[in-house]
Amino acid sequence: MAKLYEISEKLRNLKEIWMSCIDEETGEFDETKQQEIDEMLEIIKEELNSKAESVATYILNEQSDLVALENEKKRITNRVKKQNAHIQSFLSYVKTCMMKMGENEIKTPLATMKIQKNRPSVVIYDPSKLSEEFLVAKYEPSKTKIKEAIENGIEVAGAYIESNSTSLKIK
Repeated sequence: MAKLYEISEKLRNLKEIWMSCIDEETGEFDETKQQEIDEMLEIIKEELNSKAESVATYILNEQSDLVALENEKKRITNRVKKQNAHIQSFLSYVKTCMMKMGENEIKTPLATMKIQKNRPSVVIYDPSKLSEEFLVAKYEPSKTKIKEAIENGIEVAGAYIESNSTSLKIK
């Protein structure tokens, strides 16, 4: 099977052949080569269709793999959260038992467990009561608002609407 760039090259060559069939003085087309050009064009179209089908199949497989990977990522993320919660539960249980027994430290051949005082940490119990000096704002462009403004004739510095953009969809 021909490569996509090879098919493009064949099309360029066919265009050159077609252009060479035009008489420079009269501008008339040499009909004797028309059938040959049509046959070559048909072969190139078949190659392009075949290649496009192969590329589409490859992309669909890659998209399917991507969905599977995203699902696996979610599954693993949930598993990590459960495992972390399980560990935290055990730590809390051991800490509670040690505190009930009045023990601050337990040494074993494999590990040492010690209850230690943590550094002071801030607890925010009602964010709505905080003054602005303690808040951090995250600003990001709103493409929807920018598009509406530009469409309404407002010039937006730093943005424009691109209307010549294309993409390839595979169904």
